[in-house]
Amino acid sequence: MFAADAIAEGTAPVRRARQLRLFPLANPLSEHLGDAFFRTLPRQAGVYFFYDEADRLLYIGQSNNLRARVGSYRHVNFERHARRTLRLVHRVRRIVWEICESGEAAIERERELLLEHRPPFNRAGVWRAAPWWLLMEAQEDGLRLWVKRAESVDVESPVACFGPYGASFPYIYAALIRAALRRSRPGLRVLDFPCGLLQERVVAEVCLREDAEEQLEASMGAFLNGQPNVLLSEEVMETVPLIPRPFEKQLWEADTELLREFFLRLSSE
Repeated sequence: MFAADAIAEGTAPVRRARQLRLFPLANPLSEHLGDAFFRTLPRQAGVYFFYDEADRLLYIGQSNNLRARVGSYRHVNFERHARRTLRLVHRVRRIVWEICESGEAAIERERELLLEHRPPFNRAGVWRAAPWWLLMEAQEDGLRLWVKRAESVDVESPVACFGPYGASFPYIYAALIRAALRRSRPGLRVLDFPCGLLQERVVAEVCLREDAEEQLEASMGAFLNGQPNVLLSEEVMETVPLIPRPFEKQLWEADTELLREFFLRLSSE
């Protein structure tokens, strides 16, 4: 069988032609700023700023190590990086930076600056998303819970409303429901969870068809109102027997850590 026949019948891969490089491509940052400039960058956490020839701000980034991160832009090439990044490095004529106390401080500083300046080459973080809210309603067939993204929520009794919360709340919400279910029914198996609570894409609405819906609503509400021990105290942990299945035990430990971190952020705001 000839090669042409093999390609036609789909039994051989089609090779794509690649453009040969006869000469090495010089990196535009090295050309415009010089390699010596990158040795002046500190090995500290901070925020960096890219400007163009007209001194317009193009991009804001952050890193635990400014020298390593900014220096990595000298190795951008068309084979491994997006065209957007290639266009950015070709337009940069000036780089400045701001040192921060820690990596966490750099992340927070970058968040503030992105919302303030909205550079054209930044995609994430340049607009403030509406917060998340958790709503609960006791119905005849169980407890209905759902999340909603809005600047504000106007609800009437008997719907209970909690919030506002940040962008990661839909995942906290799933862990919160699982923890409350385990609290009301120690030893609950993963297979007994409502459909959707174990998916990567968390469902926006869940109906818990439980006899103890009042207890579930009370425990979740108490946690969100500043009483973490309702779900996370040592006494509560002792009521949940060790689960022999590794997956279920890891899930419970991960949920507990996630809820602890969420409560710490919530109490510091």
